[in-house]
Amino acid sequence: FLIGICMAGLILNDNENMIRASWVHVAKGFPQSVGKLYLTNQRMLLVPNQILSIGFGKRLEIFLTEIDKVQHLGNFEGGTLVGGAGQKMFIKLKDGTMHTFSFWITENVLEFCSLCEDQLTPKTD
Repeated sequence: FLIGICMAGLILNDNENMIRASWVHVAKGFPQSVGKLYLTNQRMLLVPNQILSIGFGKRLEIFLTEIDKVQHLGNFEGGTLVGGAGQKMFIKLKDGTMHTFSFWITENVLEFCSLCEDQLTPKTD
C-alpha cells in the first residue's frame, strides 16, 4: 500500500521517511546512470535523470535489510573513467552484489554514508 507522497519518481511506502537525497552517478559500467540517490528509513533508491544519463539511466532500489557493508571511498578509489575522480560510497549487499556511487562535488558523501550506517545499526531502547 503506497501513500501519496511523491518526490520526482520516489513514492514513499507506509511508515517510510525521507532521510537524505544526493546527486550521484554509478561509478562503474556503461552507460552511466546519473540521478538522485534517495535514502529513507527502509531503502535506497536511485532515480535516474534520463537527460544526464543520455537516455540509458537505470532505476535501482536497495532495501536496507539487504545491505552488508557501507564504505566511503576517496578520490580515484573504486571507479572507472568518469566515476573515478569523485568521492564515492561503496555498498556491498548480503548476496555479494556490489554498487559504487560517485557523488557530485557539491554533495556531502561522508554525511550520506554516516546516515546510511545509522539506519543499518539496530536501534536499542
